[in-house]
Parts: sequence; structure tokens; C-alpha cells
Amino acid sequence: MAAFGGFGRLLLVALAALRVGAAGASEEPDVLAGVQRLVDAGAPEMALSRVELLQPRSADRTRWAEWESLRIQLLEGLDRPAELLRRASALPDDAPADLARRALLAGAGAGTRIGEPAQARSLLARLFWQWELPPEVIRDSRMMVIGTYLGEKRPADAYRAMLRFQQDYQPLARAEGEHFAAGLAAQGAFREAATWLVYLDAGSAPRLLVELEAGLVSPENATVKARAVLKKAASADWWRVLGQAAGKEGDAGLELEALEHLLNYPGAENAISPAVLRKQYDAFADEIANREHLLRGEDSAWLTLAASTLPSSPPSARAILAVLSVRGSSPVIREAALEQWLESMQRQKLGLAAARYVVGLSELSMDALPAGARRSLGEAALAAGEAALACEYWRGLSGPDGVSPEAWGMRVASAAVIAGRFDDADLALEPVFAGSEPLGNERAQGLLGLARRALTKEQSKRAEAWLAVVAARAAGNPRREALTRLAQIAEGHGEYRLAAERYLQAAVTLDLKVPDAASVHARWGAARCLALAGYRVDALSQYERIQKSLKDRGLREFIRLEMDRL
Repeated sequence: MAAFGGFGRLLLVALAALRVGAAGASEEPDVLAGVQRLVDAGAPEMALSRVELLQPRSADRTRWAEWESLRIQLLEGLDRPAELLRRASALPDDAPADLARRALLAGAGAGTRIGEPAQARSLLARLFWQWELPPEVIRDSRMMVIGTYLGEKRPADAYRAMLRFQQDYQPLARAEGEHFAAGLAAQGAFREAATWLVYLDAGSAPRLLVELEAGLVSPENATVKARAVLKKAASADWWRVLGQAAGKEGDAGLELEALEHLLNYPGAENAISPAVLRKQYDAFADEIANREHLLRGEDSAWLTLAASTLPSSPPSARAILAVLSVRGSSPVIREAALEQWLESMQRQKLGLAAARYVVGLSELSMDALPAGARRSLGEAALAAGEAALACEYWRGLSGPDGVSPEAWGMRVASAAVIAGRFDDADLALEPVFAGSEPLGNERAQGLLGLARRALTKEQSKRAEAWLAVVAARAAGNPRREALTRLAQIAEGHGEYRLAAERYLQAAVTLDLKVPDAASVHARWGAARCLALAGYRVDALSQYERIQKSLKDRGLREFIRLEMDRL
């Protein structure tokens, strides 16, 4: 047993949980208990795979609901909000109340987290109208509804829901009032936010913002306070205060700088629209041009002004360059202006803002952008967690000098898979698939990572194709993992003979004198699938091999019982 370390206990519960097929449906409660033991043993992914394979059809409502409850638990624990939202949305209307309450609440929370507020609110509506709920659940759910309105940037609807909530739950908890005021202030509903001003901490950015709009604090004082805080730590809330105060003071350059920083914050809840920044660029550039007596069409003079302004006032220079990048009279001028604007934005660590801004310019074709700019803007987007934006820049783009087509393809495919753009991923991986040489460990591990992510997004066909490449052209542990996952896919589809073949290939891949845990697990999978396929003698042979490799008496006895069942 020493060869397996702490794997013995996990293997024991795994064998118990996976014991299915020959025993028939009468032992299904034992199977469900076995899957639950997998969860208790710390193997939630394995448990979820068994739920997906073994859950009975929804026609058997009671048994199906028990399995579905476990599935919801596992999806919550594994942090798979997209799957959780999908399962909750597909929940039948006659589902048992306990399951429905849990699934709909979990699904609504997941929808809120991944930017699907309307779908989340739809689940909450089902929850309210179909089932009786404890008071604390109703209160939490109504707060979640308010959050969905804020997520959709519908402050008027959020405000009305907040007023009804306050009417029903006086006095509000401090956190609730603070959430109302801060949420409304972040969307510009300052008059409405003032209703809950007392719940905001004195000196906080949301409170100062509301006080500024209500005329309780002067723009000058707000600017001083915001600058002092921003010198210590960046914050979207404080940039918003600075921008609002600058606008009231008529400081267009400072307001522009604040807007650039707001556009640079990851997440839609903090960012402004690129159109807002463009409008400010246009207005400020025209103001500067009028002050300097420049006319449109005098591109060289505008470029000269931008160069002279850049050291003392980078936002002013960027306004001029941003306007020239779309209004310039020649492609050369437009490209030079865009390049200088990008350089300035990147020096200020505003790469995400630049990526968001450029992709929204209707005057600029993606193909017309310099390849280097497209690569760097895509990298900035991906680093900020906006994989879909990175894909917009990288689609059809070749890699930089010194980077092989295969390596660049893997980079692009990784962003595409994260974004759920699997057609783009297939296209990016063409250089990898076109080769026939062995895959190195790094590339094989990269493909395995893409396949794992594809499986979590229910893209089993694509994952199977990518795993097949690893199985055919990699060696060692990557090949074994690919074969094992291919076997699991086949088993899930009821293709037991094919699954057994793949499990057996995985079991012997490393040719170990003393099999490790993964090899034992693969061989046991082969035994199980051989039995399910009707190859009893071959299944017995595999069980005998497993039994001989185990030193633990309890595990050996367990295998003997499995053999007796055949």
C-alpha cells in the first residue's frame, strides 16, 4: 500500500461509487451513497462525472431529484456558474420544493456573477411564485433582484425596488443601505442615492460623490481629497469622484484622465463606455485646437502640438492624437497618430482602456491596425480577464517574430477557449494539428488544459478531438491522461468496448514495474467497461492484475468481491 501513499482510501470509495452495471438498478441507492462518499473523500470532480453518467431519467422524479440535488451541490463546490445556471434554468416545474429552492437560488446567484442578470431574475421570479419561502430567503432574494437591476444598468428600476424593500424591512441593515447608495451612485443616480446617504461611511468615495452632486461638498475639496487617496492606491470609485469634480470645475484635461482610468478597470461594473471617452476626446481636442488657432486638416501642426504637449499634459496630447487617428487626412498621419496614442496609453498602464477604445472605433478596420498593436492590445485585454476582447484582436493574426506558428496558435486558442469561442480555437490550433512530429511536454500539457476547459463547457466532441492529438503524438503522463479522459468520454456515451481499450492503453502507457494510482485506476476502468461490454473473462483478468498489485488487505478483499459479482 506504500506505493499508493494516501490514495488507498480514495481508491476504496471510488471503487464503491463506481460499482454499477452488473448489479442492476436495484442497487442504485447504494451507488448514490458511494458517489456521496467520493465527495466526502475530497474527489468532487470524479463524483460529478459519476452523477453525469449514472443519474436516472427525470421520469423517475424522486430518484432523479436526489441525484440532481447532489449535482447542484457539486457544481456549487467546483465553482461552475455557467453549468449551474443552465441546470437551474432547465429545472422542471414539478421538481420537489427542497430541490427547487436550492437550485433556483444557486442558479440566480450564478447568473448574477457571470453577467446574466435577466436570466437570474427569471429564476428568482419562479422561486417567488411557485414555492413558499422562509422570510430570510425572501429578503436575500429580493436583494439579489435589486442587484440584477444594477447589473443591467437600470437604476430607475433598482431604485423603485429599493424603496419597496425599505418599506418592508425597516430599519435596514447598514450593509443593505450602503449597497443601495453605492450602487445607485456608481450609475449616476445621485439624487436617488441620497435617500440612503447616512448609510455610507463618512469620507468614503461613494458618499463624497453623492455629496458633491448634492452640492454639500465643493468640487475643489472633492478634487483635493480624491488626489490624496489616488496617490496611495488606485480605485475606480475615487477616479469617478475626481472625474465628476473636474467636470464641475471645467478642468477638461483632468476629467479626460479620469475617464481613461475608468475605462481601464476590469469588469463592466466599473468601466465607462468607450463612446463616453471618445466624446470627451473630440470635445477636448477641439477646445485645444481653437485655443491654438488650428484648423482641421492641418495635420502636421496638430502632430507637432501633440508632441510638444505630451511631456506636460499627456491627456491633452492623447486627445489630439486620438482625434487624428480617425480624422487624419492620410493613412500615414492616422497610423502615426494611433501609434503615438497607443504608446502613451501603455506608458500610463492603460492597456485595457486602449483595447476597449480601439475595438469600438467604426472608422478603424481591425485588418488595418499594425500587427504589433493588435498583439499588444490583445495581451492587455487577456491580462485583464477579457478573453473575448483578446480574440477580436488576434483573429487571423500571425504570431510575432521568433514565436512558432504552433506556439502562437496555442496562445490564441487558450484565449478562445476561455471566451467560449471554440470555432476560433479550432482555427488557431490548425498549425498544431497539421504537424506529425511528437508533441513536447509543454505543448501536450497545453492541449490537455484546453481539453479540460472544453469539457467543463460541455464541448465533449472538441475535447475528444484535442485529446486524440495528445494521445497520438505525446508520451508519458500527458498521453496517459489523454487516454484516460478519452476512455471516460466513451464510457459516458455507453461505448464500453472502446472505453475499455482506451483505459487499457492508459494503464500500460508508462510500463511501470510497480503501478501507481493513476495506472490502477485506469486498469480498474478497463475491468468495469469490459464487464459492461459482456467480456467477463477479460474483466476477471484485469481484476486479478489489480488484486496482485495491491498490498492493502482491505482493497484486495474488495476486488475479490467485485470478481465474485461477475
